[in-house]
Amino acid sequence: MSTELQTLVAQLARARATETALRARIADLEDRIARTPLGLELAALQSQLGDVRSHQADVDHGVRELAVSLYEATDDKRPHPAVGIRVNTKIVYDPGCAFTWCYARLPHALKLDARFFEKHARAVAQTDPIDFVTITPDPVATVDSDLSPYLEPETAGPVAEPA
Repeated sequence: MSTELQTLVAQLARARATETALRARIADLEDRIARTPLGLELAALQSQLGDVRSHQADVDHGVRELAVSLYEATDDKRPHPAVGIRVNTKIVYDPGCAFTWCYARLPHALKLDARFFEKHARAVAQTDPIDFVTITPDPVATVDSDLSPYLEPETAGPVAEPA
């Protein structure tokens, strides 16, 4: 076993242990703060902010919807000093017809579905290989989620409280 890899695994184990300890301390502090008067006030304000954001989104939607309705009825692009209408264009078409048309007249508009092609290339590699495709190994390392057996004994304790 590589000593360099052993060292890195031990460092990763320590970093994960430190993160876990810090997350636990943060959760504890958040819980303790939440039960204080300031924490309760903060929670109430956050709830109020959520309600205001929801109301704001509803009103914004209503303003936009009414402005478009007024434009459609009057052709006025400025139904209010703070509201304008921008008329965009929208292309409506049948995707099947568009594909057939592009195949014949605009092949650069057709995009390769790489994921589907690669899946097919793997599936036919043994029976009907594609001549321009090469399948090569691509090693990927996996690391156990539990690295506690690799923690160094002298550093396995919890993170010290800050001074």
